[in-house]
Amino acid sequence: MRVALDANVIAAAFAARGLCSDLFLALAAQHEVVIPEPVVAEVERALAEKLRFPRRQIEQILTYLRDTAEIAAPVARMAVAGLDDADAAIVASAARAGAEAFVTGDQKILAAGNFDSMDLLSPRALWERLSARPAGG
Repeated sequence: MRVALDANVIAAAFAARGLCSDLFLALAAQHEVVIPEPVVAEVERALAEKLRFPRRQIEQILTYLRDTAEIAAPVARMAVAGLDDADAAIVASAARAGAEAFVTGDQKILAAGNFDSMDLLSPRALWERLSARPAGG
């Protein structure tokens, strides 16, 4: 499965053990992870400003993300009902990269339900979906 991740999910995965870290590890090991390019900058800001990670650790995380995931090219701003331009561009970038799901904790994005053929899911919803799949599926 190709899964795109939002900045809040990635930052949470590196901030503490829990659902987001477990989900990230499972995705990196068994699926294709896509990160829209604008999300990389958001992750960097979140780790530096909100979580106050040391600069060296931030650089290591960003390198790991680039080595582990496909960084999806940004798309031109586009209108998506209920989303601001920045969120719409991130969701569209994930869809254009062929992601089957976009995982976020952002309630405005989740409220849209889907975009084109891509599901918009919370970390918990994706975890439950993956847990329900048969091995190798």
